[in-house]
Amino acid sequence: MSSGVFEEVWDSTFDVSRRMPAVTAGLLRSGATAAKGESSGLAHGRERWLTLADRAAEATDRDTDTGASPR
Repeated sequence: MSSGVFEEVWDSTFDVSRRMPAVTAGLLRSGATAAKGESSGLAHGRERWLTLADRAAEATDRDTDTGASPR
């Protein structure tokens, strides 16, 4: 895979990953009682999901730590 193709795929993956917290927050703010994502193996409560969504919305690039990683 050439470098340009890798970057294109990575950018697309990053864009989708960045939008998912916003989708989840929208559902929770519209009355959903729970949300589950299968990629991390971690569970988050409603307030944590909303915090992650707010941080992701503020992120400006791939290197911004949104706090999604366990500490």
